[in-house]
Amino acid sequence: MIDAMPTTDTPTVYIVDDDEAVRFAVSMLMFSCGLRALAYESVAQFLAAKGDTAGNGCLVLDLNMPEHSGADLLELPGMLLPAVVITGFPDSPQAERAR
Repeated sequence: MIDAMPTTDTPTVYIVDDDEAVRFAVSMLMFSCGLRALAYESVAQFLAAKGDTAGNGCLVLDLNMPEHSGADLLELPGMLLPAVVITGFPDSPQAERAR
């Protein structure tokens, strides 16, 4: 997990991507904009750390990840965090699910 700016009153951008370079780059971009960024390498890691799917912030979410996809996370009951979806494979079935 990368914690780019650990203040509790700033909205948090939760980055869920299995690519370490993407997690780092997006975290640094959020930090440069004055936002808090927490990055996770999997949906399971995000859910274990976050504990809920609501709160002050949003998701930047990769669709194509091993085990659980970003679309799986978006389809969880009670998912209240808005999401920006990113993928290197826009023609995949996962991209169609995220629409």
